[in-house]
Amino acid sequence: MKIICFVIIMSLALAGIGNSSAFALTNEQLLEKMNELENQLAAVRSELTELREERTRVVAVKPGKTVDEKIPVPKFTALPEIELYGFIKTDFSYDTSRTNNPDAPGYVMSEDGVGDDNQFAATAQNSRFGINMTGPEIWNGQVKGKVEIDFLDATSDNSFRPRIRHLYLDVVFPGWSLLFGQTWDVVGPLGPATLNTNGWLWRAGNIGFRRTQARLTNILDLSCGDCITTRISANRNIGAGNDTLNTGEDSGWPLMEARVSYATRRLFDRKTEIGIGGLYGEEEFDRTPAASDDHWSAKQWGFVADAVIPVYDSITLKGEGFYGRDLNAFLAGIGLGANTTKETGILAYGGWGQVSYKMNDYIVLNSGYGIDNADKDDINSGQRTRNQIVFANVIYSPIEHLKFGIEYSHWYTEYLNANNGENNRIQSAVIWDF
Repeated sequence: MKIICFVIIMSLALAGIGNSSAFALTNEQLLEKMNELENQLAAVRSELTELREERTRVVAVKPGKTVDEKIPVPKFTALPEIELYGFIKTDFSYDTSRTNNPDAPGYVMSEDGVGDDNQFAATAQNSRFGINMTGPEIWNGQVKGKVEIDFLDATSDNSFRPRIRHLYLDVVFPGWSLLFGQTWDVVGPLGPATLNTNGWLWRAGNIGFRRTQARLTNILDLSCGDCITTRISANRNIGAGNDTLNTGEDSGWPLMEARVSYATRRLFDRKTEIGIGGLYGEEEFDRTPAASDDHWSAKQWGFVADAVIPVYDSITLKGEGFYGRDLNAFLAGIGLGANTTKETGILAYGGWGQVSYKMNDYIVLNSGYGIDNADKDDINSGQRTRNQIVFANVIYSPIEHLKFGIEYSHWYTEYLNANNGENNRIQSAVIWDF
């Protein structure tokens, strides 16, 4: 400190050449000036220290306390990084027979009562918007999150309400992660490349939906880039409505799911993944709404297999198959879960398969087949027992992010002791994604 003071004094002295008084100071006076400057610098340093401490405090005035008492300010990290994504999609469709929903069909209505009643529809409900969030690091991991909405709304054709699709946070560590919130089921993770975005072959071979869950994921890396992924989740059980109670909630137990998959590049020198999964839950049905002790239970269980196989750079095969009981909450079983008349969960089985061919950078061709069956012994007369679909589409992208698509699909729905439903559907779509 004395060295700094000495330098300052010498600078002042040199700056005063030509002024004889600058050189008239004795040694004692110089030392006195140095001590004076040192004290001033110490005072400034003390004030700076107090100012730094003041920035990390706030004044809190509470009953019985004075304004001079201070509490620490909590430390906040930066806001998470945000990435916007989504697409605007407008669909036009024509059906030769009536379906359960022209904007997101799942099966064909029986010809009893409606006949071959054709329909035309146009909608932008299938558009989506989402936010991916990347937060701070924690315990050698990364906090991530997602919020995604669409506008599928059965109550209106031209004044849509936003609908939450995904809403979760995911804490990702090397080799494993913990997820909390609403997202896809663990089982049945794949989906077909159909223009029928919100129909998606549900109730026609595809299985798996979204629900609130706590999920644990582990990824075990093997040699040559192979890996084994294991997932297990505890989910909110969403069953059928029964008076004022949800039958899944009324069971008092979560719905459990698990899946194990193996990914390798050894088969076709491209990533091939094969998975198997299972689910188990329970629905409780009250026979008499006023007497909760008079009830019966339907066991929800199922097995699901899935595979993605890229045969060549331009050709990819993928599909799923399922077998189980009371699978309506997973959009399988043609919309049938439990039979309250026979007091049993309805046995269902089916699946779907697809081939995709990327012709070039502009054109992609997709073709697939789906089928869903409900056991005739478990359903009532007039209910759906079989539903199948064949589809093919062409998607053309003249520039990046802009797509035009056209799709043809043939639907056939069988009913027990009732006339079947058959439909030819032509659908076009314009999609701009970002």
